[in-house]
Amino acid sequence: MSTPRLSLHDGTTERGSKRQKRVDIMKKFTDEGWAIIEKGKKLYKMGKNDQELQYPIHRVKNSDSKYDIFMRLMPHSLIMEIFNNRIEERNGGLTFDKGKGNYYTIEKSIFIPLYIFAVKIFIQGNQNMTLKKDQALKDAVKKLKTKAPHIPCASMMNKLMGMFFIDYKGEETKKLSDNMSNLFRSFGDMISGDEKLFYFTGKSGYVRKVVSKPGSIGLWMYQACVSLKCGLPCLVYTRMHTSNKQSGTVVKCHNIIKECGNMIETSCTQDTTLFMDSYYLQEESRAWLKEKGINYIASIHSGRFGALVKVLQKQVKNTGSYVQCFNQATRESAVCYYSNNKNLGKKTVIGLGFEVKKEAEKDMIVPMYDHYGVGFSNCDKFNKALHGKTWPYKVQGDQRAHSNYIFTCILINTYHLWKDSGNKDEDRNTVSWQKFCLELAYEMIE
Repeated sequence: MSTPRLSLHDGTTERGSKRQKRVDIMKKFTDEGWAIIEKGKKLYKMGKNDQELQYPIHRVKNSDSKYDIFMRLMPHSLIMEIFNNRIEERNGGLTFDKGKGNYYTIEKSIFIPLYIFAVKIFIQGNQNMTLKKDQALKDAVKKLKTKAPHIPCASMMNKLMGMFFIDYKGEETKKLSDNMSNLFRSFGDMISGDEKLFYFTGKSGYVRKVVSKPGSIGLWMYQACVSLKCGLPCLVYTRMHTSNKQSGTVVKCHNIIKECGNMIETSCTQDTTLFMDSYYLQEESRAWLKEKGINYIASIHSGRFGALVKVLQKQVKNTGSYVQCFNQATRESAVCYYSNNKNLGKKTVIGLGFEVKKEAEKDMIVPMYDHYGVGFSNCDKFNKALHGKTWPYKVQGDQRAHSNYIFTCILINTYHLWKDSGNKDEDRNTVSWQKFCLELAYEMIE
């Protein structure tokens, strides 16, 4: 379909207008302090290349049992605090209706939540979807009774499990998240921040629909993960997105970045780089990271970084090539790489923690872009580990869905930390999820 031609006057005016826009963009680029790095120089990561400091250092010892590790993440005191909160909230406390006017009261003790955990872990380890929930409970209780004869019957366990959940509204989840991070002396050279859309379709003011995410609908869980020396991911921070227009509560991205940044500040390693996608890097979070001197790398788009992205993308002509720039005022760097992958195209990243040096030798490393490719994937790896390990039956309400998520995260952290803490002569990598959960369930009630 042809388009009407412009008059000579209108055509030249349009060309001049486009040229002026390009000039304005370039002026903004330079006014912001950016300058293209000349040929023969390259961006290099700052900091010591100490092999030991590259990996996270945690407090789990080889001698720690699966139960010991779980209890470091969720100690008895916190278990009883959560359990007591649920008892107070429940009408009737620990008294249950047995039918026909008969009631039964369970004695409060640490053993009750441990029994609940043991049954949950047993079922989550098996993941036998051919069994209905009632039958799965009966099988789990029957097996566990061989180690703990006093464990309540399956029907009572069902009632106890129904009343127990980890609350997202108060301090319970924050304390669990703090326990995850406090288990580490340092986070190593990288920590990645991202999110998990945990599948849930029930009624809740916090359900989000994101078509680009697997499942497309659910509860939005903020996350930060590290990569253990054994190669497995470990969650060190999580928080549910509880912004709601009706209630007036708001959780902003810069709050999440600050919480993750504060963890890095209190760790022993100063060379930790925080990786994130373009969703999180806003002007407020960017300014805070610069103020604190926290190294970061984030992907960016033209919506928030118009001049920077447009100038760099204009400079990159061919696939497989890249352009670098440096900001002398802010000490930030940025790189745009034209990927051979058509789905990626031209991708731009920005960050702190790099310096410009004379190129020592030719290599195929694309600075910052390749660092981002390595460092950002930890949360993706953790969320893949979540698949097929959560409670396999439907839960009622967002509180229990959230509880399913956070409890499974604790289980996976326990599993991965136990594998990471094994001696070199112990082949813990061969221990399956099912076997690990069965052994942990037994340790819970011994």
